[in-house]
Amino acid sequence: MNRPEGPGPVDLRLAVPAVAAWAAAALALDAPARRTAVGVGLGVACAGVLMLAGCRRPGPLWRVTPAVAAALLCAAAGAGVAGLQRAEAWAGPVAGLAREHARVLAELTVGSDPRTAGSGSGPPVVMLDAVVTRVTGPDGTSTRVKTPVRVLAGHAGWTRLQPSTRVVVVARLAPARGGREPWHCSGRPLTPRPG
Repeated sequence: MNRPEGPGPVDLRLAVPAVAAWAAAALALDAPARRTAVGVGLGVACAGVLMLAGCRRPGPLWRVTPAVAAALLCAAAGAGVAGLQRAEAWAGPVAGLAREHARVLAELTVGSDPRTAGSGSGPPVVMLDAVVTRVTGPDGTSTRVKTPVRVLAGHAGWTRLQPSTRVVVVARLAPARGGREPWHCSGRPLTPRPG
């Protein structure tokens, strides 16, 4: 029985599509929805054209055509999923309320351990990630949402909260400056409830 000596060549056929999907998803997280949709459409269309052209005229490039088409399809899928995730985070009334710097009654679910950061000359600020599950605007309209926020608070009550704790808070919303979370929420916890 003949056994090959040593390991064979490394199979990298899926490396290019995987890297394309990862890179497209990373770019789509910060891209506007329209640009992401156009990119997904172009990726799918180009992959289709490549496959049709390769089937009609098989030649020396036929071996490369499926790999390029797979990379384009994976990039389109990665960008599409990331774009949908970003669109879900921006859906609902929280974006408009944050642009207005509105004072709201919000129900939050804590998503990270609180961490304290210095705020220059003032008192320390408690930061944590959370998800708004219900928001009541200044007009009294209450809406169920699932919107990620970053809480910035000067009240020590936030430091005792654990992840998955549900909290009711009167807070002021504001758009985030940079970063991946879409909005900032600052306020004092009213009624922490174990999740």
